[in-house]
Amino acid sequence: MAFDPRRGAHHVEHLADRDQDSTDISRWSSISVPTLLLAGADTWEPMPTTMNALARTIPAARHVVWPGQSHFVTMTAPALFAEALREFFAEAPAVPPGRSDSGGPAGR
Repeated sequence: MAFDPRRGAHHVEHLADRDQDSTDISRWSSISVPTLLLAGADTWEPMPTTMNALARTIPAARHVVWPGQSHFVTMTAPALFAEALREFFAEAPAVPPGRSDSGGPAGR
């Protein structure tokens, strides 16, 4: 099925009408695992501002911004998305099987 950005137009219009993002960015500062933040440079506000704040707040964040791409980059440029995931996972530290990122048993 081909991607049709017009299908999501009403969602985009709703987001564009918001004055600001009410996300409490500081609550994300305790994330200690490698985190990948992906964005198209042509995405509407407040997403770019929020993503930039998250990139500054999350200590182990990698922030990738693709010029000329919108919020729908995963559909319009899947190769860019796939390459970012490959690079991120290739560089992420391995977690031993049965262990969580904190060193304790998984699922706790």
